[in-house]
Amino acid sequence: MNIQTSNVRPVSQIQGERQTIEQEKAALQQKVVRLEAELAAEKNDKLTIMEATAQLYEELLMLKEQMPGGTS
Repeated sequence: MNIQTSNVRPVSQIQGERQTIEQEKAALQQKVVRLEAELAAEKNDKLTIMEATAQLYEELLMLKEQMPGGTS
């Protein structure tokens, strides 16, 4: 009985490739965490801007009502 194999690679090469893949996976996971944190910060910034804009608009409406000829 003669067994033939193809794509034979040394175990050390396979282990090295596996280690490289694991390192790349860890790096990608870190990047995902960083990007999610950046996204959360951007969302928070946008919400703050929206709240400030709404507050300014409400103050503008109040001032407009106080001016002569303003809408009542």
